Amino acid sequence: MTSTKPINLAVPVPGVSAPVDLRVPVPGGPVAPGAIGAIGRTFHRRELACPPAICSFSSAQGRQLFKEALGAGTAEASFSLLEHFHTQEDPSFCGLGTLAMSLNALNIDPGRIWKGVWRWFNDDMLDCCEPLERVRQRGISLDRFCCLAKCNGAEVEMHRPTDPGEELESFRHRLIDAVSRVGGPVFVVAYSRKAFKQTGDGHYSPVAAYHEENDAALILDVARFKLPPHWVPVPLLWEALKYIDSASGLARGYVLLSRPQVPPSMPGDGLLSLALPDLHDLLLAVDGVRRSLVANDTPVQVLRALHKGLSGLSPLVRCSVDAEAKGSAALSELRGCTMGLLNQDCGAEAGDASCGNSCAGEALKSLVDMLVLPPTLWLPPELLMGSMARVLDIDRLPDALASEVIRLRTQISCELEKYSDQSAEARKP
Repeated sequence: MTSTKPINLAVPVPGVSAPVDLRVPVPGGPVAPGAIGAIGRTFHRRELACPPAICSFSSAQGRQLFKEALGAGTAEASFSLLEHFHTQEDPSFCGLGTLAMSLNALNIDPGRIWKGVWRWFNDDMLDCCEPLERVRQRGISLDRFCCLAKCNGAEVEMHRPTDPGEELESFRHRLIDAVSRVGGPVFVVAYSRKAFKQTGDGHYSPVAAYHEENDAALILDVARFKLPPHWVPVPLLWEALKYIDSASGLARGYVLLSRPQVPPSMPGDGLLSLALPDLHDLLLAVDGVRRSLVANDTPVQVLRALHKGLSGLSPLVRCSVDAEAKGSAALSELRGCTMGLLNQDCGAEAGDASCGNSCAGEALKSLVDMLVLPPTLWLPPELLMGSMARVLDIDRLPDALASEVIRLRTQISCELEKYSDQSAEARKP
């Protein structure tokens, strides 16, 4: 006979004078009257539907598949991913949880503090392209996911099944190549759970391994409160990418995330190159800028503050020696693109420089510095969205200029990482 006797737990709740009595039914019994009434129905995980999934990672079959994949060299990506396996921090944060896990697995330095003295990626730090509250309400699109990855230092290669030339074979080939490598790229799938008869719809997670005989991929599901890591058939995973995202009207897809491998800038690297001042001075200057900014500052006010903060330093960007004429044109175009957005922020018509000139004055010479400095290095979190996000969004730039900005941002990050390592070494007794 099924027992209905509840276990009474008196739980102190902040702000409530008397303990709250949560009535939890014994295993196998129905929920007692009034149990968890304010929340409604609750769940402790879901049962993995097999099929269409093959099996869970920890099952006897799952362990055997993993052992064979390791032997075949198609589970190399699993080590760094499992080291950083992360549960998304909110039911809607699968994209953010996947990205935080991937960035940490790629050993990318966020350049800002998580807690204490530690620089580390966490879901709630990933807000430079989409406010967290908006993600909490409706998740994140594939385009915004890629934007977040770029602005946090990763190289991004995005594919949709509807792209020209995309087919199951190319998907399988890229997946196998990624999971067979140590150090990246991380292979992320944005798919519909419906294809696997799982509750919910759109979901993100990284893939850690491939088993050839079963043509199966190991998904490290970041919703660990819901489902365990599990093996799925690659052809069905491909079909799961084709489901339409109702928010964007586009198919879902997959992304390869990589750690940038860009050496310090040298003449000939591109149209533009860095002319970094003393890094200690630069860090002091941008820290002063960061402290001077407030949440309601407009982009023009931010530009003016940056110009003032960097006034004692030389410009960060110059034309490359081997491409001086083209570099000069690139600098002008970068200034023009950003000037247009500053004018829009002031309410002026695009192309009317009067607003930007009157608002920013001499600060206009810092426009390119504002673009190439990694935003998280000098902007407080509350300014990493809204109108400032539009001004600094490299996706609005022509491809050639966007590549230049990404390359320069990456080089600054690499130089700062090297400086940080050298400083830490010098402090050792």
